[in-house]
Amino acid sequence: MRKLIGAVLFLAGVVVLARLAQGDFEFPLDADFRSWSMTEFRRFFTSFAPLPRPLAYAYFDGQLIVTGLAGVLLEGLVSIVPALKSWFPTDDAYSVGAATVASILSYAGACVVFYAALLRAGVAAVIAAVAAFALLLSPQVLDMALLRQDYLITLPMMVVFYCSVVIAREEERTRHAVVLGLALGFLATIKINGPMFGLFAALAVAVRWRSALAASMVRFVGISVAVFVAVYLVLMARFIYYFTLSEWLALYPTGLGILRAWSEILPRVHLALYHLHGGNSTHRIP
Repeated sequence: MRKLIGAVLFLAGVVVLARLAQGDFEFPLDADFRSWSMTEFRRFFTSFAPLPRPLAYAYFDGQLIVTGLAGVLLEGLVSIVPALKSWFPTDDAYSVGAATVASILSYAGACVVFYAALLRAGVAAVIAAVAAFALLLSPQVLDMALLRQDYLITLPMMVVFYCSVVIAREEERTRHAVVLGLALGFLATIKINGPMFGLFAALAVAVRWRSALAASMVRFVGISVAVFVAVYLVLMARFIYYFTLSEWLALYPTGLGILRAWSEILPRVHLALYHLHGGNSTHRIP
């Protein structure tokens, strides 16, 4: 029954988010939507076309890699079903389609993982399902354009939350350490402030302060860190190739400066509107 609820929650998320996608096609005009870079990664995965030197920005290559792979899958689907070709007449169309699919699946999956985390914490299935559905319909989230990579962040973020619950309940296994490292690696390469979600796991370890230095916990942390470093280095390979160590380290103050500049010139007001039917963003710039 619990698995059935999770499946229903995932399908509901896909339907709701797909409905929202109809109102978000103005977002590709935003500089945040790096359609050209998504195309570069799609071509890299299909023909090993060289990737150019990246820009110092608040976002790294995590989203571009995911959307690039999704674009490859879309190309394969179009080659199998020629009738879909009219939906993807340009490279930008593939980028929009890939980002839309990635966002929908990621956020719907995040809500299911949140539901599973609450069950793991001992919450009743009905309450966990209601809480997960409330997360799915969060006005602050649905108010954002579906093509933003904030949706992509939610899945690894909820995976970290799930692993943190497991740690707090002293039920961690090696597989949880590996998954935790993978999730943190993706978070660190999607957005510059992604690693801050590692605080969930750190707080979970702190809750167990009596056994925080036990051999099993040290081993668990060591595995997570090793997996995180490996994933981070792989996903940041383009930066490692093009940047010197000093330039690489300078990415972080530069990116944080960009985030601060955004918060100063584009304050966002999230209204309690789901815009399920209106299709207009509720962002307001004074």
